[in-house]
Amino acid sequence: MITMRRVGVAALLLLLVCLLAARPALAQGPDGGTSDEAIALAQSQPEIAEYLSRSGEWDAAAYFTGNRFGVWRVHFWDKQGNSLGYADLSLERGVVYSWQPSDYLEEALWAAGEEALWEFVRANEDVRAVLDVYDVDYDEDPFDGWTEYHGEANVWSAYIWQAGDFIEARVRFDSGSRQVFENPVLVGVYFPTVLNIWEWTKAQEAQAVSFAFSFPSVAEALRGVEGWTAAGEPETLGGSVWRVTFSVNDAPVLFARVDLAAQTLLEVGIP
Repeated sequence: MITMRRVGVAALLLLLVCLLAARPALAQGPDGGTSDEAIALAQSQPEIAEYLSRSGEWDAAAYFTGNRFGVWRVHFWDKQGNSLGYADLSLERGVVYSWQPSDYLEEALWAAGEEALWEFVRANEDVRAVLDVYDVDYDEDPFDGWTEYHGEANVWSAYIWQAGDFIEARVRFDSGSRQVFENPVLVGVYFPTVLNIWEWTKAQEAQAVSFAFSFPSVAEALRGVEGWTAAGEPETLGGSVWRVTFSVNDAPVLFARVDLAAQTLLEVGIP
């Protein structure tokens, strides 16, 4: 099993040491606020409080950044020294500007979460239904893929690779703690390799131009025409009927209407 982990253990430990060393010196900022007040303001935010409640025991340190915006930064970490995230806020205004939770899970938790994730995904009927296009017995053969953990949403992603393509199954554990992997819920099945509508339309345009020119009547009409270019436009976005215009120096000389789904030439004419 290939795993993807967005972890910087050395950097997190260094951050922890720096914060602990700096905490007494940065207990009060030039705005008159204190680190305890900054921690309390951050912790009062429902989103942060809910996240911390799922993280077991935690500690925090805050420091005045000294930037021109008067920002305090509050860092949270668990009892093992792993970063839980940080918040940027203003004590003068009494607002929390942003909250950036960490995606880090310690080794044992990551292994437990990954095991629970794959156990659930492998047995999930919705995921299995998507994978029915492959002639694979998943009761016998394990999935080939990798995982990610998204701390902000407390959601896991299982990327399942098969025959040169892959899907993403997102799972949330409704256990009340990001350290407990019970009550899994399938958030959804996603298809990362699917083109967005604009990329898909561009690919369809190239296909429409090539398809239109493949008809003898179109090729014959363009015989002897030098320097022509072609551009296509769908009659409806996402539709299969295209109007392909052939031009010379931006002046249209011929058009063809084709239906890519039906693989037919509908019309050829001079604009």
